[in-house]
This record gives sequence, structure tokens and C-alpha cells, in this order.
Amino acid sequence: MNPSIAFPIWKRRYLLLMAALLYCGGTNGWMHYKGQWNAFTVQVYLANSSLAGSLLLGYMGFAAWDDKNHMNACVQDRRRRRQEPDEPETEQ
Repeated sequence: MNPSIAFPIWKRRYLLLMAALLYCGGTNGWMHYKGQWNAFTVQVYLANSSLAGSLLLGYMGFAAWDDKNHMNACVQDRRRRRQEPDEPETEQ
């Protein structure tokens, strides 16, 4: 594989996603533990749930998109290398 085509850094993305999901889950769990529901806490709960869902779906969708772009770049690089001659022909 061509080293100029870098594979995306998935560990960092995964850690950021897990940190955000833990934050959303932690705050929602804390609100359930306290059990004091009013209009504000319900809105925070819904916002955290929406944030967690959109992050998860976005992560999966953009991961598939990014992998597709990476594979296309690898295929194009492979095609380009096949078309180029390995050694230049010398004229005599």
C-alpha cells in the first residue's frame, strides 16, 4: 500500500465518541438517580438523548463514507501504478 495514502485515525475518533456518549449517559443516569423531574431536566434529558443518537449515527455514517473514500484512493493509486512502467525504456 502506498504510504502517501494515510488511513484515518480511528482510535482517536472512537475515544472522542465514547467520551461524548459517556457524558450523555452519565448525565441522564444522574438525573434518573436524583429523580427530580421538572421542565428543565426533561429538556436536558431529551437534548442528551438526541445528542447521543446523532453522534452515534453520524459516527457510523461518516465512518462508512470515509472508508469508501479511502478505498477509492487506494484503487486509483493501484491503477496509476499499473499504468506507469517500472523502468524507463532507454533509446538506443
